[in-house]
Amino acid sequence: MIGTVHSFLRFPSGWRFGEFIQPQVFLNLHARDGRRRVADIGLPELPVGRDADGLYVVDYGEKGRQGSHLEVSILRIPVKIGTEGFRR
Repeated sequence: MIGTVHSFLRFPSGWRFGEFIQPQVFLNLHARDGRRRVADIGLPELPVGRDADGLYVVDYGEKGRQGSHLEVSILRIPVKIGTEGFRR
């Protein structure tokens, strides 16, 4: 299984230079032969680590990175091969 993480920013109307924009982050899963398994699985943030079966992502809570440090948690997102594709 090959996982590719991608992200992009959507600038809201009225955005001003210096204002924070929460990135939208997605995970795509492909078989080793290149066949697509699952596309655009939403993640709360960019992954900060991995192990043999999953990704680790910091979840900053509803307000994103601009929220309180009390809302921060580390999520382990398991990635499974087969018809399940992805489980959280």
